[in-house]
Amino acid sequence: MTRQLTYRRAVLFVVLLVLILVPVVYIGASLLPVDNTLSLEEISQRYAAIDSNRAAGRPMQALYQIEALAAQTGWTANLQLHAGEIWRDVGDLTRVASFWEGALAANPDDVPLIRALAETYLELQQWQEAVDILRLLVEHSPGDVWAHYQLGLILAAFNPLEARQHLQIAVGIPAYHDVSAALLQVLTANPNDPLISMQVGLVFVDVGLLPHAELAFEHASVIGKPFPEALAYIALVRDEQGKDGSQWIEQAVALDAENAQVRFLQGVHLRTIGDIDGSLAAFEAAASLSPDNPALMAELGSAYRQVDDLERAEQWLTRAVEASQGDPQFAALLALFYAEEGYRLGIAGVDNDGLELLRSTAAAQPTNAEVRAALGWALYQAGMPDEAIGHIDAALNIEPDNPRALFYKGRLLLETDNIDAAMPFFERVISQESPFFDESLRILQGFGLR
Repeated sequence: MTRQLTYRRAVLFVVLLVLILVPVVYIGASLLPVDNTLSLEEISQRYAAIDSNRAAGRPMQALYQIEALAAQTGWTANLQLHAGEIWRDVGDLTRVASFWEGALAANPDDVPLIRALAETYLELQQWQEAVDILRLLVEHSPGDVWAHYQLGLILAAFNPLEARQHLQIAVGIPAYHDVSAALLQVLTANPNDPLISMQVGLVFVDVGLLPHAELAFEHASVIGKPFPEALAYIALVRDEQGKDGSQWIEQAVALDAENAQVRFLQGVHLRTIGDIDGSLAAFEAAASLSPDNPALMAELGSAYRQVDDLERAEQWLTRAVEASQGDPQFAALLALFYAEEGYRLGIAGVDNDGLELLRSTAAAQPTNAEVRAALGWALYQAGMPDEAIGHIDAALNIEPDNPRALFYKGRLLLETDNIDAAMPFFERVISQESPFFDESLRILQGFGLR
C-alpha cells in the first residue's frame, strides 16, 4: 500500500512538474544553454522515444522528453510542432496555439501549419487571431475555399464588404452553399445598415453556428448603445453552448422590461436553467406585451404544459392557431399536444375533441409524418389499435426515419408483446438526436441491449 501511494505521488509530481514548467521552459527557451553535440542518430532516437510514449498514451512522459531534448538542442520548429500535437491530444488548445505560433515563426511559409493554427484559433474562439492567420492562409493559398468561407463567417458582422468577397468564393461549394447564400442575401440587401450584425447573428442562429452568432450579437450590442435585444440573444446563444447567459439577460431586462422579445428570451433562459415558474412568468409578460403574436402564445402554452396545467396549455395553443389563421405549424403543435398528453381523446368518459382535431389536422396535412404518427398514437390510447398501426405505418412511408413514428411503432409492438420486432425500431431512434432518444435508450437498456 505504501509503495502504491509513493508511486502515485511520484506520478502526480511529474504531471505537476510538466504542467508548471512547460510554459516557463518555452517562454524562456532562448535563455537556456544549448548543447549542439548530439548526433543526428541520437536526436532520431530521442524522437522515436517521444513518438513511442505518445502512441502508448503517455503524453506527459512524451512532453517531458521534448523538454529535455529542447534543453540540449533549443526549441526547434520540429520540437514545437511535436509539443503542440501532444498538447492537442491532451486537449489543451491554448498550449497548442502557443507552440505552433513558435513553430510558424521559424517556418512562416508552412501552409499546413498555418491552416492547423487557424483551426485551433477557431476552436478557441480567438476571433482576431483567427482572422489574421486566415488572411495569411489566403495569401499563401488563394484557392483555399475553406479559408475564404471561415473569413466570410467571422467578418460578416464587422466588415460586410470583405465578407461578401470571401463568401462569393465559398458559395459555389455545396458544403458551404446554404450558409454562404443566406449571409450574402443579408449582406447584399442591407449593406449600409449599422446594425447588420444583428441580422447576421440571426442567420447564424438559424444554421446552428452559435459561437459566430454570439460574436455577431456582441458587436450589435456595442453598436446599438445599448441594444437590449442583442444582449438577450447573447444570453440565448451562450445558454445553447453550455455557457452562462445570466449576466446578459439580466442586463437586457434591466434596459427594457417592456420589450416582448426580451421577456420571451428571458423565459427561454430561465427554462434552460430550470427555473420553470420564473420562465412561465416571463412568457406571460411577453404574451401580454405582444398580444397578437401566435409564436408567444404557443410558447406560453408549452410553458403551461411543463407545469402540467393542461387546460391553460390547450387554451394558449388554440389561441396560437386562431391568431395565425390556422398556420400548419401551430395546428400541428396543438395536435401533438393532444397525442403526447393523452388529452381529450375520448378516454374514460372524457370528450374526444382532441382526437377529432388530430384527425382533421392529419387530413389537412397529409404529408406531415409527425402529425400522422401522433394520430396513430392517440388512436391506440383511445382503444383503436388496428387503425392506429395503419396511421403509424403511413407516417413511416412518408418519412422512414422519423423518430416519433419509429418510437410509436416500437411502443405498439412492445405493448403487444412483440419484443423482438420492437427493438430494431428503438435502435433506429437512438441513432439520431430527438426527444425520444432517452426513453428509447431506457427501453433498450431494460432488455439488456445497451
